[in-house]
Amino acid sequence: MQSGKFNPPRAAGEVEAATEAEVAAAAADAADDSLARSVGLHLRGRTTFKEGMENEEDPARFVYHRTLKAAAVGGAVNEAEAAVEEMARAGHVPGPRAYHALVCTYVRARHAEGALGAIRRCWEAGVTPLPETYAAVVAAAVSGGDLATAEAVVASNRRAGVDCSRSWQHLVAALFRGGQADKALAAFEQVGGAGR
Repeated sequence: MQSGKFNPPRAAGEVEAATEAEVAAAAADAADDSLARSVGLHLRGRTTFKEGMENEEDPARFVYHRTLKAAAVGGAVNEAEAAVEEMARAGHVPGPRAYHALVCTYVRARHAEGALGAIRRCWEAGVTPLPETYAAVVAAAVSGGDLATAEAVVASNRRAGVDCSRSWQHLVAALFRGGQADKALAAFEQVGGAGR
């Protein structure tokens, strides 16, 4: 009896099944960590963006967000990068929306490596990317035929605890299209068919 709760004894089979489930979960987490680390998107030692730290609804940010949106629509990488730098110089920590726009700018410009680099910078800044940001990076990797990077980004997405249904769907569909049905089914089963 621990912490005031009565835990009835379990049958040996239940204990064994629970232990196997814990071992499988730990192995899946380790595999995700390894994949995420392969593209520089690992979780260890990072801080998290605190919503209270910066208000993304602050009207002072709107000019930067409008600039970033226009850059994303046009795939204007230099303008997006300049807007993020100017935002930081003005004392506004770029948040998830700013990084999302930056990633989308690279995706629109058909620069998958740039999109991966932008989400990596987001992580390094301590900002947790939006689910849509992960999905955009996965879509860029998939469109460039880089399924290994797409898998690694989905693994990072899962490990971050952020909804990975969109990025996972891009990956599974690409694996099926690429004739990798076994890998697609494994990815489908690993996430339990629900994307999370």
